[in-house]
Amino acid sequence: MSVSAQKIATLTVPINNTSGSFHVPVSVSLDDITVLPDSMLSLFEITDGDRRSVAYQIEHGQDREMHWLLSPNKKGQKKRERVFELVKGKPTVVEAAVQVLDQNGALLIQSSGNNLLRYVYKTHYPPEGVDSAYKRSGFIHPFWTPNGQELTRIDPPDHYHHFGLWNPWTRVLFDGDTVDFWNIRDGKGTVRFAHLISRNQGAIYGDYQTVHEHIAFKKDGSEKTALNEVQSVRIYKPDTEDDYYIMDITVELDCASASPVILQEYRYGGLGWRATEAWNDDNSEVLTSEGNTRKNADGTKARWVIVQGSLGADYGGALMMSYPINYNHPEPLRIWPEGTNGRGDVFANFSPTKDRDWPLYPGNTYVQKYRFLVYNGEMDEQRAEEAWQQYAHPPKVAVDLSAGAIAGSTSDVKESRKVLLYTKNGEGFVHDNIPYAVEAIKKLGAEYDFQVDVSEDPSVFTEDNLKQYKLLIFSSTNNDVFDTDDQRLAFRRYIQAGGGFVGIHSVTGTERNWTWFKKMVGGSFSWHAVLQEFTVVNIRPEHPSVEGLPKRWVRKDECYFTKEMYPGIKVLMAHDLNSLDLSLADNQERLVKEHSAHFGELYPAVWHQKFDGGTIWISTLGHMKESYQDPVFMQHILQGIQYVFNETGALDYTEAYARGRDDEVRY
Repeated sequence: MSVSAQKIATLTVPINNTSGSFHVPVSVSLDDITVLPDSMLSLFEITDGDRRSVAYQIEHGQDREMHWLLSPNKKGQKKRERVFELVKGKPTVVEAAVQVLDQNGALLIQSSGNNLLRYVYKTHYPPEGVDSAYKRSGFIHPFWTPNGQELTRIDPPDHYHHFGLWNPWTRVLFDGDTVDFWNIRDGKGTVRFAHLISRNQGAIYGDYQTVHEHIAFKKDGSEKTALNEVQSVRIYKPDTEDDYYIMDITVELDCASASPVILQEYRYGGLGWRATEAWNDDNSEVLTSEGNTRKNADGTKARWVIVQGSLGADYGGALMMSYPINYNHPEPLRIWPEGTNGRGDVFANFSPTKDRDWPLYPGNTYVQKYRFLVYNGEMDEQRAEEAWQQYAHPPKVAVDLSAGAIAGSTSDVKESRKVLLYTKNGEGFVHDNIPYAVEAIKKLGAEYDFQVDVSEDPSVFTEDNLKQYKLLIFSSTNNDVFDTDDQRLAFRRYIQAGGGFVGIHSVTGTERNWTWFKKMVGGSFSWHAVLQEFTVVNIRPEHPSVEGLPKRWVRKDECYFTKEMYPGIKVLMAHDLNSLDLSLADNQERLVKEHSAHFGELYPAVWHQKFDGGTIWISTLGHMKESYQDPVFMQHILQGIQYVFNETGALDYTEAYARGRDDEVRY
């Protein structure tokens, strides 16, 4: 049998946010593609008719996930996509490029015999003569540059409680006491390694997953675990000759008892890096995504931070990156200023609680994600931004299971992913967020290869015109947005033909006198609470449109309530009504009580449904214009758009049965 006849799927990866400096980790769910065992799968990249075998690694969790590294474009290449084939066949045997060894109370990650990272799980004691209260387990020291220079430090006499790269919290309210897991000499708390969950090595990455317990020392001499922390560290080392590697760190926090834990506002806490003793004011530098240096970075916010300097005759460092879903992203920084300890010692810390509390509640998991790009040589602002864009907006793998199918050209992809962004408002309130939403969604289109047509002219709603669009987006539309029933009928027949629809914020206040439209959206706007900061709960985090978003998302917005709610909707995220301040206006408490009678403390905020042939996704969030400059909110909108894309096939107007706007729905 020929290789082409054994092809299982074509995998197409768009190239976004990159000029080709770094490898990019990509992955795809195998269980959605094939039931063949790992031992019968090969991966090839197809370039101008040539086939090149590609190393991969399969992760076995609830689903099988295939991982590989997307190599940078070669100099002069301007490809907008890369094409791979998954083939039935014996895979090429590749030795583990990244090894994870268990040695002397630590896990040692190596590549090609070179040390990259050491995770210490055995209790480390301070030097002789120093208070043993400084003992600690569960930290990274050292991590090395690719050329082998240490980038971390432990047991510094100025701060014996500094442990290389570690993740404690400083001022924590737990069981009525204020606990300090950072300054452990105070005897109020500590963090301990509890147990190892897993470690893996392979052709693409090496990783480990471990549990840390954040222990509070009670006044009566007893101990109580306040937080359980699952820390996952994964290292991707591209080719032997590359002068960098990628280190991803994920921290998951859960309350260990029925008591909530409040990570209180303090000037440092969270993921801290005590850098190598080799650095000082004269031979190192700091640069943040906002252009701040060591002179002024402390207390500012950033998406990424370059920390680098001289290492003997060499040079190197690390680019620290914060993921957009992280609490309080872009995150506040604690950067030691020049002259610290008389010589300018270096310390860098993403500190999400530097300017606000972070309440953690039992039954929820809170996730912080970071990426370190560790290198020899020098990092500049342009390459740092490129690396962060690759991390924050990783390419999504498109899967084609059709027999012998090869992905089409970029122009074909764009045409099949064309959307109409509609912003018409009838008489009444018009949101000032609309121009910001338009620019933000157009930017998503440019980054993710879908074409965005923008209109507030209802005459675009004709059957012939709508046939060109993969989906329609109504952003903060309100009141009557169509001029004629012919336009309404064209819209309805588009949905019946299998079209996609994304509605944002006040879309629930649109066409309030059209029953079919209200059912399609899922309900009709009734009232909203006073604009304020409140919590949105991610109740279905496994759904692709809200996957990776915060479990408890604290944001300033309008808490929307609806009437005539359609029973077919499937709720993804919900307003936590207990987080609302009902004293901000008269009648709020009564109105919330009336609207929440059937829902209790959680009220629908984001939902999806299949309705009358179409795929519908609605988010009532997004009142403030600033939301459309918030990377977490725009990730939320992007994932909604991508979900509808993936659920929407070619339009089929033979299924469009309506001849009038109010024809009975065929359920």
